[in-house]
Amino acid sequence: MKSLEVTKLRADEADKEGIHSDLSGYHGKGLYSGQGRLIYTNDGEHGSEALKDPTIPSGCLAEWDGKAEKWTVVRRAQFADVTGPGGI
Repeated sequence: MKSLEVTKLRADEADKEGIHSDLSGYHGKGLYSGQGRLIYTNDGEHGSEALKDPTIPSGCLAEWDGKAEKWTVVRRAQFADVTGPGGI
């Protein structure tokens, strides 16, 4: 690390402009970096059906290797956080 300058790679779902990740869910919860991967968790779901039916899949656990154009969804479910071997 040479500076504390921020490089925005993806736009937050609340931002109208920028490159979006196109992940299911919209309420970011946890982020972890290790073993050459960036791991991200979220919950929530776009659309009115998710507000009415609690069985609708919502949120996800996803990983990105920093090279791929898209995130890889590991599992569709609501996640509250993510941590590594050392715990929270």
